[in-house]
Amino acid sequence: MHAHVNIAITALRRAGNIMTRAHDPKQRREAEANILQDIMTTIDKTHQDHNIQTPDEFIDEDSPHTWWIEPIAGQLNYLHGFNYFATSIIKKYNDTPEHCVIYDPMLQDIYVASIGARANRNEMRIRTNNDVQLNDALLAVELDDTTKYDPILKQAAGWRTLGCPLLSLAQVAAGDFDGFIGENLSDFAIAAGNLFMAESGGYISDPGRETIAAPRKFYTKLVK
Repeated sequence: MHAHVNIAITALRRAGNIMTRAHDPKQRREAEANILQDIMTTIDKTHQDHNIQTPDEFIDEDSPHTWWIEPIAGQLNYLHGFNYFATSIIKKYNDTPEHCVIYDPMLQDIYVASIGARANRNEMRIRTNNDVQLNDALLAVELDDTTKYDPILKQAAGWRTLGCPLLSLAQVAAGDFDGFIGENLSDFAIAAGNLFMAESGGYISDPGRETIAAPRKFYTKLVK
């Protein structure tokens, strides 16, 4: 495993420990302020000369290397104690994502995707579910209005809106969900989704208002 991936895993596990030690809304809000700083400190121990990108700032060290941090994906879930959230890092070189690590601290699952190195969960290779049919499919959906996709959703075996697109995209890569339909995703979630789909045999639509991700054979059944 690449050294940068190992650093990201260490940083995210530490962040996950902070998350899970908070047991009420007040503690979670206090933890929220500490998570990003703890991740940055872990990275700085070995790569003080690398850039850091966060949701609110870009710390420019004039380096081709950038650590892009999403301290809490599914923030609203986390603050309300709904256990579907994650913490994540994308490592970029010259603005190209090389590695993405996503940590689900509740299940202690580590998802990793690296360019040309396939995707894995807990060091086991993962792939999208290429043989799925729509009437057997479980979809992750993050839409304000599902009207456009109602014909598809009515045919599917089921669909879920869980409030953390980043984690849902990783679970499409792992075959837990058979596809994803969402809108207004963050740049971070789209970048992570691109890398995970590329390395797990899936396909994701070009960036835009709507995002669709699915196994390549199944993707065309979701496009409207």
